[in-house]
Amino acid sequence: MFRMLSCPQCVREGSCVVCGCNTFEKMLNPSETDSNGLWGPIKNKKEWKAYKEKFSIDFKLTANFN
Repeated sequence: MFRMLSCPQCVREGSCVVCGCNTFEKMLNPSETDSNGLWGPIKNKKEWKAYKEKFSIDFKLTANFN
C-alpha cells in the first residue's frame, strides 16, 4: 500500500515515469528500491513501526462488500 500511494503517477501509467520499469513487478519485489528514491526495500515489522512513527504514517483500510 505504501509503495502504491508513494507513486500514483507510475501506478496510473503502469510503468515508472523515471526509469520505465514495470511498476507492479517492482513494487511486489521486497528487495527493490524506487528509481525516484520514494521507497526502498520492505522493512521488517520493527523497522516499519519506527518509520511510521517517525513520519506520522497511519493507514486506515475500509471495505464495503455490499
